[in-house]
Amino acid sequence: MSLSEYLDESERNWKKNEILKARNLLKYLEQHIPVDLRKVAHSENELEILGKLHVWLFNFYQKEFLEGLKYINYDVLKYKKHLIYSFILSVLRNKSNIDILYDVLVSKEIIEKMLVYEDSTYEIITKDFRTISFKKASNIVDEETKKYLESLGNQIIDGCHEITFYLIQKDSNLKAVTSICTKWLDCKYYHSFALDYNNNVIDLTANLIMPQDMYYLLQDVEELNVVNYLDYLKEENNSIEYEESKTLFPLLRCALYKQF
Repeated sequence: MSLSEYLDESERNWKKNEILKARNLLKYLEQHIPVDLRKVAHSENELEILGKLHVWLFNFYQKEFLEGLKYINYDVLKYKKHLIYSFILSVLRNKSNIDILYDVLVSKEIIEKMLVYEDSTYEIITKDFRTISFKKASNIVDEETKKYLESLGNQIIDGCHEITFYLIQKDSNLKAVTSICTKWLDCKYYHSFALDYNNNVIDLTANLIMPQDMYYLLQDVEELNVVNYLDYLKEENNSIEYEESKTLFPLLRCALYKQF
């Protein structure tokens, strides 16, 4: 099996698991909530329905929604982490739903409040996960990096491996972490980001700088490979012979080789 085939198989299995959980959760909710969720979401796709409505469900049908999560063996604390991280992404990307998410998080006592300091550091006081601090990477990165990101356009969100590789080539003090992260409904995905010498995560796909321990907690990070650019050059040749397609990003290829 080549690395590309291994990647495809892993992602197919993760997607199947996500779809199964979405289907079972939606089935449970349809039996316990007097609302036609498919009609409200204008969709028949289980993942799309829950993607659109999960915050609304948590807000207005909290008891039934949390019981549904337990029914599919999805940890409620994981859902709370997902909501917090979704809110952080909304702040970082200046999304229009910031106020709605904030009101839900406060009213459901997941967070107490968010503070913003003069140095542009954000701080979220949470009930279950201590205090979470973060910054917008766009306020810190240099002009050359900003121009590079602008050149990617809408590809930034899906460009984690490419962007992280750019960072470690540019700065020898940075390390690239290629990992498996987990999002809504236990959907796993391969993700790369940088670590600086102060153990801060630099995730430019999210416009985020955050202490490593909090990022790992919110994203359920499972490290596969950690390299600086010199380390990568030493590992590069070992992984190339197992990658027949020649299409994998370098950091992902090296991480898959170690996992494989």
